[in-house]
Amino acid sequence: MDNKSLLTDELLNKFGTKDSINISELINKLKILNELCPNPNPKLPFFDRQENKFSISQSPKNDQEIFSNFSKYISNCMNWKSPRMQFSVTPPVTISSVATSSIASLLNQNGVWDVATGDFIKLEIGLSDYFSNLVNWKKASGIFTFGGTATNMYGIKIGLEKSGNNLNKKGIGTNNYVISNLEGHSCHSTVCNWLGIGSDNCIRINNDKEGFVDTSELFTKVEELMKNKKKISCIILNGGTHFDGRIDPIRKISEEIIRLKNKYKLDYTPHIHVDSVTGWVFLLYGSYDFSKNKFNFPKEINEKLESVFKKVKDIEFADSYGVDFHKTGFCSYLSSMFLTKNEKDWEKIAGDDSIFLHESFNFGKYKPGQFTLETSRPMNGAISAYTTLNSLGIEGIQKIIANYFYISKDIHKKLKNTGKFLIANEDSDNWTTIFLIKPNAEMDTFDKLYCADKSTIQFNNNIQKEFYDYLVKKYNNSLPWHIGFAKSYKIGKAETNISGLKSFPMSPFHSTTDNDDFANWISNELNQFSKE
Repeated sequence: MDNKSLLTDELLNKFGTKDSINISELINKLKILNELCPNPNPKLPFFDRQENKFSISQSPKNDQEIFSNFSKYISNCMNWKSPRMQFSVTPPVTISSVATSSIASLLNQNGVWDVATGDFIKLEIGLSDYFSNLVNWKKASGIFTFGGTATNMYGIKIGLEKSGNNLNKKGIGTNNYVISNLEGHSCHSTVCNWLGIGSDNCIRINNDKEGFVDTSELFTKVEELMKNKKKISCIILNGGTHFDGRIDPIRKISEEIIRLKNKYKLDYTPHIHVDSVTGWVFLLYGSYDFSKNKFNFPKEINEKLESVFKKVKDIEFADSYGVDFHKTGFCSYLSSMFLTKNEKDWEKIAGDDSIFLHESFNFGKYKPGQFTLETSRPMNGAISAYTTLNSLGIEGIQKIIANYFYISKDIHKKLKNTGKFLIANEDSDNWTTIFLIKPNAEMDTFDKLYCADKSTIQFNNNIQKEFYDYLVKKYNNSLPWHIGFAKSYKIGKAETNISGLKSFPMSPFHSTTDNDDFANWISNELNQFSKE
């Protein structure tokens, strides 16, 4: 054959030149995209709707053609930088983190082991050490993974192996249980399903009115299982619930579990995992002197931050915890980290060397491919987290979280001032606002609704749902102030779900002026709804 290659320069140029990372080429392409992509309107929580047409080309297309159609797929995307986007816990991302992640993507790194990843793997190790030190763990280890569900999965999986005997080879029976609670995430049951434990064996403990796990019921259930020779593979505690940011009493529960373990002479200790994928961020206040309050946070905000930090720092007494940087760390999806207190826990779930015939893990020092579920592990999560933490700095994040609380307190005041809404969670440990239309003049506090009978609560739920459905229909599911709906915020004394409306501001650009506009908008919408 005379030709050195069957490929043309036109095709090879799609990969850039072989002697460069091609950062300048990436910048040029971003400039083209920037001209074609629609600019977000800060007064709207969604990008404008556009028509787009899906197609796959037989022959190579130029960038202008590709980007022109691609840009139209931004149609109707949520704009998380807009103060009007108050739907869920998704932050806008720092530009610098996207830049470093883009460079890593050009290099196509794979975090399955250090030989394939180069020194990018040191970012994972460094972040693991940093977040271990935040909770005073000295022999800990962590890995980045595919989301908050995965962080819970690793906690349960390690717990399974601690409570069993070679389960990673022999499988499990029906004797293994996971304990969570009613305000824990739905993925706790999902993971039990996927791991073969069965969702029926995921026991949900009740919570008190404030949203903390009922420790009396928890200890009673644990002792009952131990008496009956059942295996408690994992106890999942909340490290920041979605609605109220509640952090369960980690130290108290950990100490009692050890006492019960000794009482029943178990040959294992139930693994305690803290699902802290949103609440982890309060660990960053460990360096803040609340008594000096150098950033002059308002007294109420400063006291709240100190109170939450004192709860979350007790992760020290658990066995593992989870972090989602794409929730409260201003990183893009996916950037999640699982940390375990004892680095030797990985040995319990690692695959036998004999099964890794084609990976050749026979050299290198750091081999996550042997002990993680994933054998294709991008380093983008670690790169994004490292960049954002340094870009904003710990102090920058401390200020942003404090401002969220400040904005939330102002929302409470302005919604109450309309005279039409109840605030359900004024003492929340995060900045989500759950608010409800007052069903009548007598029902002027959430406490009264919480204590009401079933028919009263159901009447209230219907009002909230009908109003939210009215907004969804009116604005074709793209509300100009995009709030959420909580089908079950709390379970009242009548053992009936209580529904409400949800405001979850995540934009750092959000100000108290935006709250004025929001309160006026929703008050006017309620007036119109009432007329119709």
